[in-house]
Amino acid sequence: MKFYNFVEDPPQSFQRSLRTLYLAFTLSILILTILSILFISQLNKVVQYSDAVDKTNGILYKLEKLELTVKDAESSQRGYILTQNPKMFDEYESKVKEVDPLLDTIYSLSDAAVKRKITELRTIIHSRLGFLKSNLEKHLRGDVEDLAESLNQGKQAMEQAGEKMQEIEKTQTDLLVEGYVSKARYEGNAPLFFAIIIIVAGIINLASFFTILFELRKRRTYQLELENTVMELRQHSEELEQFAFVASHDMQEPLRKIRTFSDRLFGKHRASLNEEAQMVVTRINENSIRLHEIINEMIGFTNLVRNPETLGEVDVEEILKEIQDQYSTAPWEKRPFIELKNPGKINGYPKQIYLLLSAIIDNCIKFSKPGEAPNIVVTGEMIFSSDLQFGSFLPGKRKYWRITVEDKGIGFENEYADKIFKLFQRLNNSTIDNSGKGVGLALVSRIMVNHHGYASAESKPGDGTKVFLYFPVSG
Repeated sequence: MKFYNFVEDPPQSFQRSLRTLYLAFTLSILILTILSILFISQLNKVVQYSDAVDKTNGILYKLEKLELTVKDAESSQRGYILTQNPKMFDEYESKVKEVDPLLDTIYSLSDAAVKRKITELRTIIHSRLGFLKSNLEKHLRGDVEDLAESLNQGKQAMEQAGEKMQEIEKTQTDLLVEGYVSKARYEGNAPLFFAIIIIVAGIINLASFFTILFELRKRRTYQLELENTVMELRQHSEELEQFAFVASHDMQEPLRKIRTFSDRLFGKHRASLNEEAQMVVTRINENSIRLHEIINEMIGFTNLVRNPETLGEVDVEEILKEIQDQYSTAPWEKRPFIELKNPGKINGYPKQIYLLLSAIIDNCIKFSKPGEAPNIVVTGEMIFSSDLQFGSFLPGKRKYWRITVEDKGIGFENEYADKIFKLFQRLNNSTIDNSGKGVGLALVSRIMVNHHGYASAESKPGDGTKVFLYFPVSG
């Protein structure tokens, strides 16, 4: 199956450059993301260890304050016993009240392992405070017999509390040292990661800048080449217009004179011409007529390029019915029966669509099987370029309205499918009328280009031909 792509693909090198650019940007974003995650992780570690250090310092400070508070309570109790000074008693009660809030604060700042030790410390301190309260009550009652023993027990409880506090302080001091070391390490790594991110980002930006600059220069080169090509095409177009003018004027006049003189020769001297001379004059006349028709079709072909119409909605079914009516008086073997299966409406140039369909129907009639009336089926359907087996010839993933014109004619070898759309190319077949000018289906391809569409064909000898017309659908 042959396809005709009238728009060349972008240069392969440009596509490779785009893929390389996309890959480079993707990798750069990935690298920057990884580095940023690592940098954020470093900052989080710094914050985490800073919080841990602050918390440990808070625990050590509260432990020191708790130890002083218990000692002050003990000193105030002894001072009251010795001096009976009410201020000492008030200070003793004040210090006792401060103990539990301090223990609660230390407990809330501690982890699970330290909390167990704080609970043990609370029990020991409460025991010590209990001895202080008991000894004070014994002193107030004048019970001095067990006072010495009670003071000794209270001293032991105080020693236990001191040991437990030292144990907790040692644990917290070790954590504090570890926290300072870890904090310093992560604080030292953070600027390194930040510097790496800055350097990598700078390299990526420079690489991107030079890559984009390189691509822009290539695009500029392509643009200059395109501008030169456009200038050449414009020059060729002007030459084509001049050729069309010559064909429509200068070449027509000699042809008219050839026909005039051959008609005059045949009319006035027919009786004196032998059979071979008459055949020669007849062939001259026939070929001058044929050349005149070819010139007219060439002029029509070039007018498609020079004189575009205004786009509008075109009802394909109405045009096909109008074309069929034109053959109503033709002999039955040249009278087509056109079956319509939702040919639809398209956005196009009405006159050009009429010429396009007329050329295809005329081709179907010309290639119909001898002794059979042309039977033609015209179908319309919406397709996507990705739905086609050979859809890669349609650029992009977009929608197309495909009109299929199928006949039951003699067909042709599918290897010649690319030939029928070329100007002045004809299939030589002794079983058909070979009087075509080679312009009809070339006109089809030109009209499809004007509609930014595509034409293709497939065929099989004896099994008819399918012509596919692809009209792009906007939206």
